[in-house]
Amino acid sequence: MEASLERQTSVFPEAWDAPVDDGPVYTFDPMHTPYVVSPLQQSFAREVFDVGFTKGFREVGLPIRAHETRYRNYYQFDRATFAEPASEDEARRLGAELEAKLQQEVGRLQERWETEHLPRIKELLATFRSLDPERASGVELAALVDGGFELQRELWTIHFRLAPPMLAAMQVFHELYAELFDGADGSDLLAGGPSESVRAGQALGDLAISARDLGLVELFRDTPVEDLPAALERSVPGRAFWREMETFLATYGLFQDLYEFQTPTWREDPSCLLAIVRGYVLSDYDARAHFTAQQAGAAEATERARAALAAFPEAVREQFEGLLAAARFAAFLQEEHNYYIDQQGAASGRLFLVAAGRRLAADGLLAQPDDIFMLSLDEVRALIASPDLAGAMSERVSTRREELRHARTMTPPPFIGPRPPDAPAGPSNPLVRGMGRFFTPSPQQSEAPNQLKGAPASTGVVTGRARVARSLGEATALQPGDVLVAITTMPAWTPLFGIAAAVVTETGGPLSHCAVMAREYRIPAVVGAHGATRTIQSGQIVTVDGGRGVVMIVE
Repeated sequence: MEASLERQTSVFPEAWDAPVDDGPVYTFDPMHTPYVVSPLQQSFAREVFDVGFTKGFREVGLPIRAHETRYRNYYQFDRATFAEPASEDEARRLGAELEAKLQQEVGRLQERWETEHLPRIKELLATFRSLDPERASGVELAALVDGGFELQRELWTIHFRLAPPMLAAMQVFHELYAELFDGADGSDLLAGGPSESVRAGQALGDLAISARDLGLVELFRDTPVEDLPAALERSVPGRAFWREMETFLATYGLFQDLYEFQTPTWREDPSCLLAIVRGYVLSDYDARAHFTAQQAGAAEATERARAALAAFPEAVREQFEGLLAAARFAAFLQEEHNYYIDQQGAASGRLFLVAAGRRLAADGLLAQPDDIFMLSLDEVRALIASPDLAGAMSERVSTRREELRHARTMTPPPFIGPRPPDAPAGPSNPLVRGMGRFFTPSPQQSEAPNQLKGAPASTGVVTGRARVARSLGEATALQPGDVLVAITTMPAWTPLFGIAAAVVTETGGPLSHCAVMAREYRIPAVVGAHGATRTIQSGQIVTVDGGRGVVMIVE
């Protein structure tokens, strides 16, 4: 692990097409890691993500040998290698075993989440937050850092235990619904789950109502987001609002933009939170009323489907009810597990490492706390064990900061190394098909110069002014009625869907986070629209047809 990072920083930039080791191609995943990755985050992926992915998917019977992460010019590329069956008979046997295991896990997905996974996740998070690296001795600090990574490894193993049955449950339901209802996907039956991300959105709506009640509408309307903290501090109503916001942050402040330890949480930088509240204030958006209506809509859609199936055989109706219950919980769990693991877990990791960085800076081993992100895990261990390395590590930190600045100007290719010939299609199963609808589809040929095509994600047609946001910070400029255009969205972006009229992303499929949450917020969405943030400019008028997967640039 360390040798790879050393090679990266001693030869920079590397040629994108430089040879790599034999095996499946390493691919770039802009849905999860669209930007450069810090050295400490790289260690996290190798020590935590790769281990959790491999272990979690093996447990459902997938014959995965390893999930491997590789970095070139600070961009992340991944691959999974699988055991090849020795014969067609073995392939059929392994496929049948996987189908049976998936069916079993889908059937007990809710039970395992409520009685096993969620209690353990909360226990792990509480343990993580109890760690105090600033008061630890040198030996204790090294043990705490290792222990923190162990906690993260278990969190992400749970994550990847959940992913296969979660995707399979939604995929199997959509397939049955399409078979029964002439190709429809039944997404409207799955909405309305009260996830913690939904509750965070409702609490943000409450903050907006409070701002209106306190007479702060004009202040929010006329003050740039970056000036709002100071402006609120200057008045009694503003200070009252700020106290309410701090209460919100105590519960929901651990949202981040992307999977990167360098990214501040809302608790550290509330500018995104203030921008969302501003959007809700100006649009009179009522989050609680919206989700009450969403739950009612899902119930009505379910009753219509049941009425249409009344004449079908009882076995079909029982199958429908079973798959509906599993899919509904899976749709809820997709956002719920993101909240607890991808957001709470990752943010807790960041805050712990920031505290460790403060400790190392106080001891004179780092120039500033966030230098810790420029070192690998092995280098942090070495620095704690041998303080005389501080000078060499300082030079390394400076070098890597400069390299990262350069890397941000680069455009990574879709894969590294020579592309192998297309492999023959393997056996299909609900997990494979579900993952196919989760990740970004292949680019589609546009039918006109002013058109982009992607995957239909949430029905409806909206025309509005585009707001291109390649980061959550850029998304703070979103105004009510704008069309949000992004590379990807994460759980921290979800409340923005209450401001946007529609959303377009370059990545993801119909089962991706963006697609599921756009349906939850009942706004049109097109996902997997390759090149959207480069083709569309902020301020242009666009029409989004979420049912057809088409975006038209009107002017």
